[in-house]
Amino acid sequence: MDGKIQITNIRWEIEPKCNLNCRHCFVGSKLDKYKEMDFETAKVVVDILSDCGIKKIIFSSKEPLMYKDIDKLISYCNVKGIHTELVTNGTLLQNTLFAEKIISSGVGTISISVEGITKDSNDYIRGEGNLDQVLRALGNLKNIMEYKRQIIIGIQMSLNRKNKNEAAHVPEFFNHLPIDILVIGGLSLDGNAKNNSDLLLSPEEFIQIWDVILVNYLKLKDKKYYLTSKSLFPIEAVYYNCMFGSDFCPVIPKCGILEEHYSLLPNGDIVPCVALLDKINDVGEFPRINILDKMLNEEKINKLENFKIQLENLIKENRPHVCRECYYKEDCRPCPVNIIQQQFKEEISIRCSRAKEKIKEIFNLIRRHFDEYYLSIRDNTLLTVQNQKVSLTRYYEQGGVYRKEYELEPLQINALQKIFNFKEISLKELLYDFKNYEMLLNFIEPLVFDNFIMVRRS
Repeated sequence: MDGKIQITNIRWEIEPKCNLNCRHCFVGSKLDKYKEMDFETAKVVVDILSDCGIKKIIFSSKEPLMYKDIDKLISYCNVKGIHTELVTNGTLLQNTLFAEKIISSGVGTISISVEGITKDSNDYIRGEGNLDQVLRALGNLKNIMEYKRQIIIGIQMSLNRKNKNEAAHVPEFFNHLPIDILVIGGLSLDGNAKNNSDLLLSPEEFIQIWDVILVNYLKLKDKKYYLTSKSLFPIEAVYYNCMFGSDFCPVIPKCGILEEHYSLLPNGDIVPCVALLDKINDVGEFPRINILDKMLNEEKINKLENFKIQLENLIKENRPHVCRECYYKEDCRPCPVNIIQQQFKEEISIRCSRAKEKIKEIFNLIRRHFDEYYLSIRDNTLLTVQNQKVSLTRYYEQGGVYRKEYELEPLQINALQKIFNFKEISLKELLYDFKNYEMLLNFIEPLVFDNFIMVRRS
């Protein structure tokens, strides 16, 4: 190729078919016209991606395990130094020999989708008998990993009207399964979900159900897995960390294409996102670049770069009013598929406003009982000081990394170093470095929001 696209991650929609027809599938019929790529061509694609510097490929929709050479393709990615992940419905992993091939292929993570903890909830969405199939697959993976390599097993579950009454039992249910992470999300009115809008929860219902799940998860005495949510807004993560002592990374929503994350279609086309395939009327015509095109030129790449600018402007224009005063406003770029939906904008307004008010209440409580609060540095946090610039880096257990740079006054730097040195220190003791407690609280607030510091009441 004459030119190269700047790519960080690839979601490879390697297989246009699926053995299920889930009521909430965001892909729906978007890939129906495509045909499966042959293995030799797929290897050429991997070679090109490797030359582009790609270090991670997520094999995603529709059902990647239906691609007949998926184990060989993963192994080839491994040879090229590319980390791979699978997002699957898991049903084909019931076959022991096939499951052994997948585990032996070198795949790093397998994420299996489940939509409830009972047949009534899960099978209504994913099809009759699906929950039993997934449970058998998980048992299969557990048995195989006892004598073969270990990989990360995750569950992805969307909260909806069919599973909302199961919330209190969700943490315990998954604690008995051989999983490492449970990712809770919400539904988007896209793909098949547009015809099943009755499944969608109101913002208030989502908050209520998530609260129940989190509280019951924190009650578990022996947690076997890590709980997180792909639908938490960062301001909500701050609230839960302050209120419940949880440790959620304040993941800032960012449209994938703005981070150089692209979808690779079954025919080799690189597009901004598979979810945008039927959204041309909403987001505009976007360029398709076939990765096998040996004459990829600067003009084609520039069209893709220009579309990114167009998409970012669309997101900014559609963000609700509450975003304008948010701590994360400069970085938050929600998914354009969602942000153009009125119901999603209303959800942002309701949920973020609620979290903001709750955090305000917590800081008011700190003001009233100032002498009773302590600060401590979150685990696995590194501090670097150069002149008046301070850099903090947090390494999360599940592999996430969060970095932030601050420009601080000498007295603030001194206070921060005290917190690091003492591991835990009272606000009262830190107050000696500041004129009043408002100055101290203004100093620690962004550090709490970025989850580098934890506030605890004695």
